[in-house]
Amino acid sequence: MNHELRTPLTAMSLAIRMLRQPKLPAKRRQKYLDILEQQCNQEIELINDLLSLQQLESNPAYIQKQSLDIILLIQTVAQDFQKLLTYANPSSFRWC
Repeated sequence: MNHELRTPLTAMSLAIRMLRQPKLPAKRRQKYLDILEQQCNQEIELINDLLSLQQLESNPAYIQKQSLDIILLIQTVAQDFQKLLTYANPSSFRWC
């Protein structure tokens, strides 16, 4: 966990140092800003995950069993993704 939290911070710190260079070309400045944004978003996701985990550990939820039509659920999710792919720019997706 320590590594996952520090890696984005290290990348952000390096990008900030690079942005402080005098006479930095606009193209490189934009690249460093993109790195900062990406790493900041990654750090926010990690922190949100940690906070969610902490909340789950402190307030155990009551789990209630219920029936589920898994085929209908999968079909619905597949249709939603198909709509997204139809109307969105595929290059804007972040594939994991």
